[in-house]
Amino acid sequence: MIMSLPIKIFSTRKISRGFTLLELLIVIIIIGILASIGMPRYFDAIEKARVAEAKGTLAVIHGIEQAYYTAHGNYMPAGTVANGVTIGVDLDNDGKSDMAMVIPKSTNFNYSNTLTTIVATKKGSAKNSWQIDLTTGEIGNPLTNP
Repeated sequence: MIMSLPIKIFSTRKISRGFTLLELLIVIIIIGILASIGMPRYFDAIEKARVAEAKGTLAVIHGIEQAYYTAHGNYMPAGTVANGVTIGVDLDNDGKSDMAMVIPKSTNFNYSNTLTTIVATKKGSAKNSWQIDLTTGEIGNPLTNP
């Protein structure tokens, strides 16, 4: 009985498993370039959403102020609008609130009012504040639209 032994053929070629350092560096550089293009757009979209939140809330508060003005002949006293405050408006002077709104507790803006404006001041930066003029209903940035 003859036994045959397996014969291994040796090759000088290595079997490569994984990526080389150069390939990994190229991938990291490409990801960095894509991130540097995408991140500013992402932050711009976030800022636009915050501005839309402020303008939307200001428009709702303006509606409440107009209802109050219709019922009482003047706007709400200064300082009645603030984050987390419920505004109730008695339209028919029966002592009961006919209209109510809760000013949201915004993480981005502080809301306040004066006798003629409602202001949404961005927390940490006054340059990104918005205001609405109660008499005209115009919404603008107080720094660009005094």
